[in-house]
Amino acid sequence: MADDTLIAQEQVQESPEQQQQAAAKAELDQLMARNLGIGLPPGRQPVLQPNVARETLQQEQQSNQEQAVIVPEFKFDTFKAEFGYEKPEDIVAEIKTLRAKAATPSTPTPELKFENEQSEKLFKAFTAGKQKEVLAYLAEQDRLENITSKEVNESTAEEIIKTGMQFKYKGLTPDMINHRFNKQFGLPKEPLMKADEELEDFERRKAQWQEQVAEIKMERQIEANLIKPELEIAKSKLVIPEIPQTVDQEYLDWKKEQDEIKTVNAEVYEAYKQFKASDIETKIAFSDEAKKVAFEFQYVPDEKAFKTSQELVTDIDKFYATFRNQDGSPDRKGFIAAVDFMVNKDKIISAAISQGINAYIKSQLPDNQPNQTQRQVVLPTEETELQKQMRLRGIKSVV
Repeated sequence: MADDTLIAQEQVQESPEQQQQAAAKAELDQLMARNLGIGLPPGRQPVLQPNVARETLQQEQQSNQEQAVIVPEFKFDTFKAEFGYEKPEDIVAEIKTLRAKAATPSTPTPELKFENEQSEKLFKAFTAGKQKEVLAYLAEQDRLENITSKEVNESTAEEIIKTGMQFKYKGLTPDMINHRFNKQFGLPKEPLMKADEELEDFERRKAQWQEQVAEIKMERQIEANLIKPELEIAKSKLVIPEIPQTVDQEYLDWKKEQDEIKTVNAEVYEAYKQFKASDIETKIAFSDEAKKVAFEFQYVPDEKAFKTSQELVTDIDKFYATFRNQDGSPDRKGFIAAVDFMVNKDKIISAAISQGINAYIKSQLPDNQPNQTQRQVVLPTEETELQKQMRLRGIKSVV
């Protein structure tokens, strides 16, 4: 009793938070004692319900695991080292920028339109790094446009002639052009009156000078008129800088090979189409002295068989298709048999003829009788089938 009073006094002195924790602990102890029999005498241990006890333990384990989860401490140093941020505000600012950019629909690049093909070529050449070439082209074009638009007269003749010289003689410098022009069309200096010269003589000499100047100026205009059409041609031949194209050499080689195959196939097709069935006639001279048989074997394929052969030799795919099994696998046995027959055709046909003759002779022998000890060849009194065939083919030698 005294102990209960002391405990009660201590509880009164505890704070509300401590009292709450103590009450929760006491309740937990009672629950465990009730379900597991902890702290109870053996006779007073409760009968456990397996499902209830298991669920209670699982809930307590889960609660303990949740309490045991350690939340990692956030450190800004990782962002600074990995991504170069100096302060947390930089991260926030970049996230806002990215979100704003994602929310703003992208504006498609407007399609460029050109007035003509020349403008398009100039733009592509300029953007491809040919700035100097493009500017030189435009300057040359502008100069030619300007000079060819001028009317030939006394004041424009010199400029037109010099421009024509520049296009005609690419290696000449401006000083060389001036020297050549002055050599051909230079005006003589105006004469001055000499101290001891009579006025009449001076005027006569000056008149000659004027005639000479007029003559040279006329020559200038004539030359300018002759050069102007050449400048028009030069203007039309100005070439826009070409953009270097990436060449796929493997593709070019493959394309060349395909073109060559087509050419060869066409030639092969035409060559084989010229043949006729009679051109591949087979003739084999057969002779068997022991059996006294000698004749010439002849074979000419019929038109249908020959046409099939033509199709096979002019279409390589169809040719190889004849040596395929039903499952698509290669018929190697059939292929080597065909090659063997091609190589040994004469031997095979001769062997076939010999075996045929032997079979015929054997068929003419009498059957073996029990009391017969010797076979004799019964000579036919009538013409045999073999003799008939030989006669029809015009073969003189017979058995």
